[in-house]
Amino acid sequence: MKSIYTKNLSHEIRTPLHQMYGFVQLLANTDVELDKEQHNEVVKAIYEGCEQLTRVVENIDIVSAKLDKMETLSEVESVLKVE
Repeated sequence: MKSIYTKNLSHEIRTPLHQMYGFVQLLANTDVELDKEQHNEVVKAIYEGCEQLTRVVENIDIVSAKLDKMETLSEVESVLKVE
């Protein structure tokens, strides 16, 4: 269960990071000209990626707190269960 949880967690973190990295590269590329609307869309996508990462980290904190209080393996499995 822990390996499934870790694998899913890694995916949840990498997805927005890759997206933000790509958009930052686009903004930094002086050969690419973006109009104001395109620029705003890129900034919005980066912002949304940051929000998504924040939610993932908050969920990690919640799960960690629950796991610290767990006493049985079945309780731990129920928290780590992949939906």
